[in-house]
Amino acid sequence: MSIVFIAVLFVGVIYGFSNLSSGKLLTNFFPIFIGLCSLGFLLGRSKKLVQPILNFEILKNKSPSACTCWAFS
Repeated sequence: MSIVFIAVLFVGVIYGFSNLSSGKLLTNFFPIFIGLCSLGFLLGRSKKLVQPILNFEILKNKSPSACTCWAFS
């Protein structure tokens, strides 16, 4: 189930951002919104699992979070 959430997250966000230049903002924000909702479900699911596919607990520590944000900016 987590793999489905990850796939929907990336497909929705990439598809939405790639079509932003078409001028139809409302229809392009829908896939981005679906992708971000999938991220929310993935975060909620990963908190419940003993061994999640993506461990988001490391982002609670300030130092790795700052380095991660800096690396992708």
